[in-house]
Amino acid sequence: MPICNRFASHATVTTVSARTGAAIAALLKSPFARAASGVNSASTTHSLRHSYATHLLEEGVSLLQISKYLGHESIETTVIYTHLTAISEARTQAALAALHQQTQG
Repeated sequence: MPICNRFASHATVTTVSARTGAAIAALLKSPFARAASGVNSASTTHSLRHSYATHLLEEGVSLLQISKYLGHESIETTVIYTHLTAISEARTQAALAALHQQTQG
């Protein structure tokens, strides 16, 4: 199931994000909780937030929706998540190959 279908509404995501953000911050401050979770010791709240946004984008969630989930006031702040990842590169290459097949066949 795509991630975008897992959320009921922006209000739900905002509430969950606020709670999750606090939980993540607490996790990262506790060495015992961090070790038990398997989270990399170099991880920060920012890196986890960045990963969350990148995964949403890779699953097809719109940049505008991600911007709302993250509480960004400007879409320009969210554009940083459009960097090229292996998954997005593979999807782009597959789409281009399919388009090329259609034009050749």
